[in-house]
Amino acid sequence: MSDNETMRQEGSGLASKLWNMANTLRGKMDASEYQNYILGFIFYRYLSQKQNKWLASMNLLDKREGETTQQAYARSFEEDGAD
Repeated sequence: MSDNETMRQEGSGLASKLWNMANTLRGKMDASEYQNYILGFIFYRYLSQKQNKWLASMNLLDKREGETTQQAYARSFEEDGAD
């Protein structure tokens, strides 16, 4: 089996699992209503990733070795005395 075929099979398995999880989470909610929630979450994730990249590229955080951007951000707030 080629690498492409293996990736395709793994991808379809992943897609199947994602659909099953979405159906479980959605429950009795209409698909069009559920779509609004999911699109909001996807957009929020996009903004979060974009902010992390921007913070890293501008060197605005003192990021220690092995520390994620979120951990550095939280530590910075704690050091500044912010809640």
